[in-house]
Amino acid sequence: MARAEVYIVGHDQNAYAEVKNKGLNPETILRPRLNEQIPAYLGEFVLDVKFKEFSYDEVTDPQTGQKELHAPGFIGEISKSYDRAVWDAKSRGWSGEREIAECEGFKTLEKQLFESPDGTFFLWISPPGSKEEGYGDYSFTHLGQIRKTVGGRRIEVTSVRNKLALEEHAQIINHFLPEEKKLKNPKDTDFLRNPVVIEGDDNYTRHDLLVSIDVILKETSGRASHLAKAYQEKEDWENNLLKILQPMIDDYYRLVEEGASRDELQRTIWTIENYTKEMLSRETAVTIGKRPISVAEQDIAIMYRQWGYEPKALAGGGCPTGSSRSTKDLFSSSASLPWQEHQLENSHSGEGKKTLECTCPNCNQKVKAVIEGGKIHCPACGASAPYEC
Repeated sequence: MARAEVYIVGHDQNAYAEVKNKGLNPETILRPRLNEQIPAYLGEFVLDVKFKEFSYDEVTDPQTGQKELHAPGFIGEISKSYDRAVWDAKSRGWSGEREIAECEGFKTLEKQLFESPDGTFFLWISPPGSKEEGYGDYSFTHLGQIRKTVGGRRIEVTSVRNKLALEEHAQIINHFLPEEKKLKNPKDTDFLRNPVVIEGDDNYTRHDLLVSIDVILKETSGRASHLAKAYQEKEDWENNLLKILQPMIDDYYRLVEEGASRDELQRTIWTIENYTKEMLSRETAVTIGKRPISVAEQDIAIMYRQWGYEPKALAGGGCPTGSSRSTKDLFSSSASLPWQEHQLENSHSGEGKKTLECTCPNCNQKVKAVIEGGKIHCPACGASAPYEC
């Protein structure tokens, strides 16, 4: 049985097409994104790294005057990626309950941050979802802080992986909530819908907040979370790994640029993943990059033959298998899909299939979508969703 893929290569194809369609340079947008995204994927699902940092920039749309959060390597506001995650979950036949909660939570958080002074913190907890949708058995505790920059404001985020129970998460988050807003017998989606903004200043760091969380949990449950310890013991694993895999990631970008098939792109990701596991059989994750291992460009073809096989099932993650929902993105019924709004006059039948001229909500391209087997399929990006004619 084929493995449900966590890293969805089609998203990179769509991103490249979107950048080109907007007249932008993929070299300066997509390539840096891959340099961050692929090591982050390996860190969570292969190397079992428990710590991640990233940032959002607060920008003002020059046309509307509205504030938005942007991130390096992404086009436009980050909140739209949460909208796409909802559609993506629905197109896979999942309930979308978590994605909807996460989308609502992010938009609530975004609005609160825009109205908060520099130094303000936020705490957002992401427990795992159901096993049926491919979730693992650990959570992410996201802590962010607004920082003043030369050009404006930046939201710096620390994500720490942990295995705290829902009750322990509730003890932490309720410490910062007024009585009428405390979570009682919460589900995973309750945490996603309710990020907490915490008063702070520039003299108080995210590590200080993690120490406070450790104290709160110790006092309420007698258990140490070790979140602060995980922060202190962080290694520069991502940069070390990138040094080793850079030629392979560059080659993956080249294949995206040249319009390679999804199968070829997937095999490249498998090669990177399997090669990373091979290195781990010789050294532990924290020492990667401390010895002169590198991938020479002339060796890449050999590596594809040696390591380009489908890997075994990944270790369960905080993000679901079969999705690209991660800490960075740090995240429908057929009747609600944009292409469902088209009338059947725009559809055509032939050879047992129907087509519908519409705009795909996943890749935003105008296509003749194929309708068969109770689903509608985009020929451009491969997305599909339930569809009733």
